[in-house]
Amino acid sequence: MPKISDSWRGPGVMTQSGVMLYLFDPNPADIDIHDIAGALSKICRFGGRSKEFYSVAEHCVHVSKHVSRRAALWGLLHDSAEAYLIDVPKPLQLMFSGYEKLEVKILYAVAKRFNLEQMTMPSQVRSADDYLGVTEYWHMINKSYCDTGADLSNIDQHFKFYYWPPQVAYKCFMDRFKELTSE
Repeated sequence: MPKISDSWRGPGVMTQSGVMLYLFDPNPADIDIHDIAGALSKICRFGGRSKEFYSVAEHCVHVSKHVSRRAALWGLLHDSAEAYLIDVPKPLQLMFSGYEKLEVKILYAVAKRFNLEQMTMPSQVRSADDYLGVTEYWHMINKSYCDTGADLSNIDQHFKFYYWPPQVAYKCFMDRFKELTSE
């Protein structure tokens, strides 16, 4: 059984590629796009409470298409920490005081690994993520109530979700990654 903690680096998670990613000390060289795409394609948004399986990977592809070309790779990778931490619904994240710190550490390693121009998430990515989150919640959870406090008048009532199964979500995520990094 692999060791899940190193006394000086703290707890770690074993990735699909066989690398141990230490959560308190993530090494950018240990970040692998296949690990990210593989995990996010199998993680359901909203803690699995959606009406149909809707992956974090599909959400990330949509976010990447709702921002400028310059911010699109950040849009695709904005939830990549969840590949190592899991998608924790916002109400629970607020209760776990260390979650956001771990998320920031991993996103910083992701930004370094993929040479993102900005080391922190651009505001337009955060805005697109918020907009899509409310739209997804409205479509998939409850049309009459949204616990985010967002302006419900901005919801796209006709937004096209695909509900890709994991294999398709993985392929679409990787195709978008290749499209954005092949310049």
